[in-house]
Amino acid sequence: MPKDWLRVLGSTRRTEEALEFEYLNAVDSLIETALQTGAAHDDFFGRLNGVFPSVAASRPPIRRFGVDRLLSRSNLTVRNYVPELHPLNFEWYFTPECAKSVALEFSSKRGVTVFLGVPTSAAIATELKRTVLLIDHNPLLLKRFPALMRASEIHLMDAANAVSIQPNADSVVFDAPWCFGDMIVWLIIASRLARKGGLIAFSLFPSLVRPTARFERELILELAASIGPIELIKNKLVYETPLFEREALYGAGIVAGNWRRSDLVVVQVRHPARLPAINIPRQSAGHQSWRSFVIHGQVVKVRSHKRAMRDGRKPLIPVPGSKVFLYASVSARDRSRAFIETWTSRNRVARIGDPIVVTSLFEMLERGRAVGDAVTEVCSNVYAGNWRCLHDAVSQFLAL
Repeated sequence: MPKDWLRVLGSTRRTEEALEFEYLNAVDSLIETALQTGAAHDDFFGRLNGVFPSVAASRPPIRRFGVDRLLSRSNLTVRNYVPELHPLNFEWYFTPECAKSVALEFSSKRGVTVFLGVPTSAAIATELKRTVLLIDHNPLLLKRFPALMRASEIHLMDAANAVSIQPNADSVVFDAPWCFGDMIVWLIIASRLARKGGLIAFSLFPSLVRPTARFERELILELAASIGPIELIKNKLVYETPLFEREALYGAGIVAGNWRRSDLVVVQVRHPARLPAINIPRQSAGHQSWRSFVIHGQVVKVRSHKRAMRDGRKPLIPVPGSKVFLYASVSARDRSRAFIETWTSRNRVARIGDPIVVTSLFEMLERGRAVGDAVTEVCSNVYAGNWRCLHDAVSQFLAL
């Protein structure tokens, strides 16, 4: 692993325009190949090495072919998680079959298995009577997976802080956010949680998930190889398409099934990674700047920083460039993301015109109040005569 890897990555990003050009050429070439080898295949979008379906659908080869001929619901497993999954928590879960396969193959029968994230596999391993240590920052997963309450240990913490735990684990399984800094930090931490001779198994994002992905993968695999011998199994892991992503794709007119795939990397641990985990920028670290509400099973996030009132007549305002709340993206690269101040697990987003009113409404709704009653109370204090406008805005934003 080069000592100046951050500088090297930075220099790569400075050539963003060139990378974008190369990336789109690679996307078009792969789409052409996929179309020539069976466009009617139910899993077309799953064969595109991580290209987001709406990006693929916008490219000339598919526009010529017709996107309607590629849409499929046939492999879409739909599970209703309560509370719902949220993109800001990077909650993409393995399909049931994939989660079971991971649990069976990598949870130790005799020693400790650490799951960094991966609650689906951790719950199955717990039911198999394996010794499970779960590390995850989100307490809501304990409501989704009651079996986890029988795990040997549960640490509700950021993965970056898990270095303080010393389980000497036989195996460590992790599924980090598909962001370069997070992957590096989680791999470093995993190498310090596993015993010498133990295993690390982790999900590695595909090479076309973004323009820099191929280069980032090389650095991640280089770091993994510095820990011990590695094995790379292509397209081994399959993800469910969560509700928020289904909504994003619906907004773009696309039904893509369970299209997300990733590679499985298995590392035989010889020694911990020598790279320090501090001062590595991580995209997931921003989750602490959002306050969460659970409203009738729906997770609603609000940015915690102070906001001045923009428009007292419109507490919720669509982000620039949109007239509706439905957000047709989940990408960190999308420029509209910088304007989002509240975001739901059904992929509705908005700016906040009146933060006091919005926060008050969400607090009442979280306590179980009906929308009409909560709006009536707010209107009696602030928005007298504006009940219908506020009621409709809240209902549309929460997709009720």
